[in-house]
Amino acid sequence: MAGDEEVPTPQKAAEDSPKEEIVGRENIDNFLEDIGYSDSGSKQPKRTTTAGGDNPAMPQPPVVSGSQGFLGLWWLTRGEALFVISAILFALIISTIWTVGLINESTYTEVSAAIVAEEDNFWIEWEAEITGDGTNGTGWFQDDLSGWYEDCWTDEDGYEYCESYWVNEYECYADLYLTWNVSGVEYSDWAYTPSIITSYGCLAYMEQYYEIGDVIPIYYGESDPSEFQAFTITLGDSQSTRWIETMYHWAEGPNLYTDYECEAILTVTYPDPLGNSSQITTRVLDGWNDPVMYGIQSPNSCLSEIMDEYSDGKTIIVMVDDKDASKAYRPGNTPEGFFSITWFCCLGLMFVLIIVSFVVVRLNNTPPGNYVTRNGVVHHGGYDGSDVTIINNNYGNRWGYNHGPGVHYRKPSRRVSSTRTRSSSGGSRSSGGHSTRGRSGGGSSSGGGSRSSGGGRSGGGRSGGRR
Repeated sequence: MAGDEEVPTPQKAAEDSPKEEIVGRENIDNFLEDIGYSDSGSKQPKRTTTAGGDNPAMPQPPVVSGSQGFLGLWWLTRGEALFVISAILFALIISTIWTVGLINESTYTEVSAAIVAEEDNFWIEWEAEITGDGTNGTGWFQDDLSGWYEDCWTDEDGYEYCESYWVNEYECYADLYLTWNVSGVEYSDWAYTPSIITSYGCLAYMEQYYEIGDVIPIYYGESDPSEFQAFTITLGDSQSTRWIETMYHWAEGPNLYTDYECEAILTVTYPDPLGNSSQITTRVLDGWNDPVMYGIQSPNSCLSEIMDEYSDGKTIIVMVDDKDASKAYRPGNTPEGFFSITWFCCLGLMFVLIIVSFVVVRLNNTPPGNYVTRNGVVHHGGYDGSDVTIINNNYGNRWGYNHGPGVHYRKPSRRVSSTRTRSSSGGSRSSGGHSTRGRSGGGSSSGGGSRSSGGGRSGGGRSGGRR
């Protein structure tokens, strides 16, 4: 009955008001949590779309959630961390290999060594006669090497050009039939002269220089006079120092000239620099571990000169490998240290590789609170309706649609807030509606805002309570 209803007093109304406010705040906080709003500075509020009355629907960007990064590094996802760690390990391994190689590279000690040489008694210096009748025996030859040649080059724009031109070129030589007599016994064999190359006919040079009946120097074998050497002479034992003389021809004007190149391949002996009392006998090497040539050039025969300059017992300076005392090098011809040459370059490249790997993964992330459009433009601040790829509300999220570790995408559910309407029978909350900040739909108190008589609580809820 109306008369039995308890009329609320002002004191009781005052007690009910805070409770009502607490319930409303809980609903608001739950709603804000659902849409991703946080008071933390590391997140931007995620906006929702409201519909009520004639308000147009607002566009909504994708909602992004992410981890705090790999091992606490907010800008590293697990895949990026694997890339960086792999780059660091690769750089460390290569740098270690180069450093160990540098430490183990050979060093050299300067040593005074004595030349080991033996007189060559096998070869005897002699003379041989050029024989033939113009048809049989010695012959003179000219090969025509003339033809078209191409000279190609590439300009600064990358285009290749070729220029063809005609070259006159001739090669001339003689095949000599030689005879020599040793102790009344005649021997004969073929010898092939050095050739010359000229831009004009050169056959006459060879015919005039090597005429039938002329004699040339040769060396024949003492134990077998049928063996001989001409034009290139090699003396000395194969296990000790060897001396070599080679003859060359060249033409200038109407004349044919001769040059000689003499070389010595040295065998030396020296005390073991590693502290042993033994003597080491070995060839003198060049930087490629081949026998080095000590040489001289002359317009005349220089075989005797080279044999005298590098004769048995003479001393020279060699560089001995501290790791292998049997390797002796001519000063200035020690092998170039590969690791010592490339060490600084290698370590520099490895350092750059590490820096680049960090920079690449860092530049592939968007700082918190920013968003990126589909065409790659980065904007700072809140969403403004542009074509957004990512709203980055957490650390470690990547630009673009990246479904890798630590990055997850979820589309926010569409939430619709209804307005509070007036009703002659008393306004009530609409079903399914959520409370928002403030009162929607002109939520002012009706009827002067006083409670109607008899407006009590029924079943824990307000029944027929008008505002």
